[in-house]
Amino acid sequence: MTILTSIQPFEIILGLTAFIAVTFLGLSVFVRNPRSWTNILFAMLAAVLDVYIVVNPISLHPPVPSPESQLFWIRIVMFFAAFISPLLFLLSHTFPASQIQLSRKYLALVMFITLLTAGLALTPLVFESIQYPEAEPVPVPGRAMPLFFSEFIGFILLSFIVLGAKYRKSQ
Repeated sequence: MTILTSIQPFEIILGLTAFIAVTFLGLSVFVRNPRSWTNILFAMLAAVLDVYIVVNPISLHPPVPSPESQLFWIRIVMFFAAFISPLLFLLSHTFPASQIQLSRKYLALVMFITLLTAGLALTPLVFESIQYPEAEPVPVPGRAMPLFFSEFIGFILLSFIVLGAKYRKSQ
C-alpha cells in the first residue's frame, strides 16, 4: 500500500489546498520585495509550513508501515515544527521593517534555542517511542519534551506580546 492510497481523499484535498495557498502567499510576499527581511522571514515561514503540511500526513501514514518508520516521520514533523514559532517570533519582531530589529545577541540566542530543539526533535529525547493503544499511534514523550514545548509556546507567546506592543504603540 502506498502512502497516497492510505490517505483519505479529504486529507489529500485539504493538504493540497493548504500547500498551494501557503506557497502562493509566501511567494507573493517574497517577490514583492526580496530584500526585505520581513518578506524573507514570511517566505521562510511559508516554506517551513509547506514542508510541515507534507510530512505530517506521512507521519500518520508512513511509506513503510512499521512503528520505527512512523516514529521516524513523527520526529521529522517535530524537527520542522521547531522552526515555526521562532520564525513567527522573528517575523513579528521585524514587521514592518526591512531589517531584523533584534540585536545580534538575541538573534543568536533565538537561533541557538531553535537549532537545539530541532536537533533534539530527531532524538529519543523528544519522543522516545511509539505505542498503539486502540490501534492509534501515540508517541511517548521523552525528557526533552518540556523544553520543546516551552520553545514552541514561548515563541508564540512572545510573538503575540510583540505584536500587541506594536499595535498599542501605533494607536
